Amino acid sequence: MKQIRLTGNDPPVMTVRLHDFSFGLDTSTAEGLLPDGAAVAMDHVCVEDRTLKTAKGITPINEFYSMGFAVRSLMTFDKEGERQVLAVLDNGQLWDMATYNQPFLFMNDFGAAPTSSIWYQNRGKEVLLFGNATGGVWHWDGSRLRAILEAPKPNAMILHKERVWILPADDPMAVQCCRDMNPEDWSQSLDAGALIRILTWDGTRCIGLKSVFEDVIVAKERSLWRISGSDPTNFQLSPVYSGRGAIANRSLAVCDGGMAFLSEDGVFFYDGVRCRALQSARIKGIMQGMNPRLRHTAAGVFFKDKYYLSFAMGESRHNDTVLCYHFGTGSWTVRHGVCVNDWAVAGDQLLCGMQEGYVAEYESGETILGTPYRGQWTGALRGLDGMAVQKTLQSVTLTARGQGTLHLRWQFDQSRERQVSVTLTPDWRTRTLQLDGTGKMVRFGITGGVGSTFEVADAAFDLRVVPCAL
Repeated sequence: MKQIRLTGNDPPVMTVRLHDFSFGLDTSTAEGLLPDGAAVAMDHVCVEDRTLKTAKGITPINEFYSMGFAVRSLMTFDKEGERQVLAVLDNGQLWDMATYNQPFLFMNDFGAAPTSSIWYQNRGKEVLLFGNATGGVWHWDGSRLRAILEAPKPNAMILHKERVWILPADDPMAVQCCRDMNPEDWSQSLDAGALIRILTWDGTRCIGLKSVFEDVIVAKERSLWRISGSDPTNFQLSPVYSGRGAIANRSLAVCDGGMAFLSEDGVFFYDGVRCRALQSARIKGIMQGMNPRLRHTAAGVFFKDKYYLSFAMGESRHNDTVLCYHFGTGSWTVRHGVCVNDWAVAGDQLLCGMQEGYVAEYESGETILGTPYRGQWTGALRGLDGMAVQKTLQSVTLTARGQGTLHLRWQFDQSRERQVSVTLTPDWRTRTLQLDGTGKMVRFGITGGVGSTFEVADAAFDLRVVPCAL
């Protein structure tokens, strides 16, 4: 927000206030069209409360116990009221991460393919079904583990209306379901409707599936399909209007009011009728930098009104970036160097399987796996009242709190970036700092010191403005 005020015969003073950061990240819109609180770059910050603050860290659940191999998939399960966390590693091993706070080897040769899981109740007992394209489908009731040999090996697996639905790894154009009320009985005749062929006119294969509202939604690479009905005798297959396809099965996440997923064109949301973009234009610059060879490894999850998406950027050989969409504000934030291969919701915790070999709680603590980090935010390059106006920066009035150090940054035209640092206090404090610098275009930024935490409610920059020739 800009305010102009006159001070006698002196040049007028323009005040630029950064006090609502909830617009979030925008890497594509022309910078001069962005609001003052929009960011063109950021890292390790959150903005959904209108203030700008350091995002929480990532804390291992097993006291910094690394498994030695990347955690490829995560599953959660309640056993006699105690939550178990199962982790599939890159070497094909399956581990129980929560037994007496000491990981326990569950299965030695399960396979490292992406794993789907279903947690349900059967005759009053908690049951976990899990499987992947290499290890097949397994049944675990807290005490006994056994294979379900009749089930097809799944590329994806869900529970919908008392049936297990699978994308068979050996039939990429089909969906298969078990008998009603019996996830272990796959004897129903495929000709009787237990196997549904997805139309192939778009020439693409099935990527994933989810249970959304009353339907099974099948995601292909360029289209979405809806399977409705209650029994193989009345299943109906129909395309989703204006549907976009998905490029990563694990990017599909059921949210309040629909399903979010990663598509060729960005991140989309299916609302039960059609698909719409989740402000994908704002993250176009980041999406274009995604490693095209590893798009299939992207993983998404819905947690506390936010959709998190991890993926690989540039030439990275694993997921190393996390985008977060906040449904309440319609804003995006991004964190770089965060290597999440999979997600799992465990009550009030959001867990992540890390490339470094940890199972960790996301947005917890003040370090990332024990390493301090810094939050940073960079605003748009602004001409303010135009290129024909010379601006001279005079001061900033800052309202902030936190622990450690905060750096306020500014840069005019092509000059070098400058900054002033303040020591933060736990309580809100407003202070005015003298600044300098002259130019026609200006960019402001806010960065925390390494290991510091901050929250900024308002930063009001005063500039003298003088008309000049272009």
